[in-house]
Amino acid sequence: MIAYIGRMSNYTRLVQFSIWLGFCLMISEVSLRMDHGGSAFSMDTVSQHG
Repeated sequence: MIAYIGRMSNYTRLVQFSIWLGFCLMISEVSLRMDHGGSAFSMDTVSQHG
């Protein structure tokens, strides 16, 4: 698996990492916002968490 990742371009790895990171953030935001009724996809929320 590591060798396979090593053959991939930096752009491909960056895209996959961005998708994974975005997915993790989305899940955490949804779980946090369930109680507050806010938008899980607001940019303000993302910027607050750095």
